[in-house]
Amino acid sequence: MMRSTIVALVLAATLAASCTPEEGRRPDVILVSVDTLRADRLSCYGYPRPTSPVIDGLAAEGALFLDATAQAPWTLPSMVSLLTGRYVAVRSSLDAVEDTADQDFFEQAGFRSSIHADEHSLAEVFQRAGYRTIAAVGNPSLREQSGFGDGFDVYHKPKVERGGSLRPPFGMTLLEHALERIDEAYPEESARRPPLFLLFHPFDPHAPYEEHAASELALDGAVPVFPEGWQDAALRERGPDPPSGDPGWTRALGSIAKERGRYDREVEYTDRVVGELLAALRERGFLDDAIVALVSDHGEGLWDRVAARPVKKLSESRPDEFFYQAHGAHMYQEAIHTPFVLWGSGVPSGLVVSEAVENVDLFPTLLELTDIAAPEGLHGVSLGPLLGGGERSPRHVFSYAFQTATIREPETGLKLNLLLVDELSARFSTELFDLESDPLERHDLSSERPEDVARLRGLLSEWFERYRSELPEDEIHPEQAEELRGLGYTEEDIGG
Repeated sequence: MMRSTIVALVLAATLAASCTPEEGRRPDVILVSVDTLRADRLSCYGYPRPTSPVIDGLAAEGALFLDATAQAPWTLPSMVSLLTGRYVAVRSSLDAVEDTADQDFFEQAGFRSSIHADEHSLAEVFQRAGYRTIAAVGNPSLREQSGFGDGFDVYHKPKVERGGSLRPPFGMTLLEHALERIDEAYPEESARRPPLFLLFHPFDPHAPYEEHAASELALDGAVPVFPEGWQDAALRERGPDPPSGDPGWTRALGSIAKERGRYDREVEYTDRVVGELLAALRERGFLDDAIVALVSDHGEGLWDRVAARPVKKLSESRPDEFFYQAHGAHMYQEAIHTPFVLWGSGVPSGLVVSEAVENVDLFPTLLELTDIAAPEGLHGVSLGPLLGGGERSPRHVFSYAFQTATIREPETGLKLNLLLVDELSARFSTELFDLESDPLERHDLSSERPEDVARLRGLLSEWFERYRSELPEDEIHPEQAEELRGLGYTEEDIGG
């Protein structure tokens, strides 16, 4: 853990340092959006393993939002929401949806996976306000042609080889590219330099998980799937007959446990990358007066539940396929509960916020903190009042992709999942959970509490009506689809 300790100490010095900002100059803005990072795998969110000393330090010296929700369970629609401050649904009503499949609805329901030219992206707003805008993104599917490069003076995306699985550059390599682009954009130190808006999107927690041998985290030390014994029970109930000589699937489940350990190592490695980024920015003077935001586009399944597959297909699946490893095919909390940390100019130190927030709120929040007027049509709400120690009216939170829509009511703890894909409807169509008594979402209450189902479905329908988009549903570009397949996405993950 020596390297993590050194990076943590560097971060501590970074956070402790302060300079008087130039009068009238807006702060630099550093947005770190980590791909595939579950909130509950960070120590500051209660994880018992020391995976995130740097992020923990950032949260301790800034504002930690305990209840943050991503707007989609996979990268493209989620990043559209994050970078536009808008939801991505393109369907105006849920009135046609019944518990059984309604093909008319499925043909009309859709989501957005690109930023359109007539939308205001966060980078464009900062660019118009005089910022130099630089992006270094590790996910190759965030293509410039899909609008993700709009507003960036420099947009660095990795080039990956075609065929087979894709392995975008490790975080340290991406960091080197980011620093090169920054040094090119600011060749000389100047007290009057324009402020920087940096988007840094490391990819490492995304599968396939690397071991990162320098880590001292034991591969078999990840927190198990809870409740303990649940995987065995699920396999006995719905899985295939166990192989001869291994009736408890011990070997297969042990392999899954080690993969979960590799994910922890990926999180730890990414935390070191974030520490190196902050140290390098401090050395260059970009943290003297700055705002740092750390968020994630979505979480990861990590085999926490049975895959959303037809019953017959489940009965023929290997354990690593029977349980769902990836993201995109459902809206359980492991997929959409993501970290949300703010630090720096205008952010109080040591603030812990328990009110529910959404990734869509980041756009107006950063603009308020930098004193830039927000464009019209944003769906997110600035978190400035919460940063000031105030409260706001209770809200519902939403996530949506082609497969599933979800609404959560933080006041009651109730969460409604509505399945939107016909092929998966044999698995479930409507689920209701009480997260206060059932945080793992194991016990579906939809048949026991039909009034709550109807009430939340009505609110979800109102949400679609209020935030409907007149923009067309996107078609994923063939090159993009190839990249997604190379990254391990299946048709089930992305609604194909």
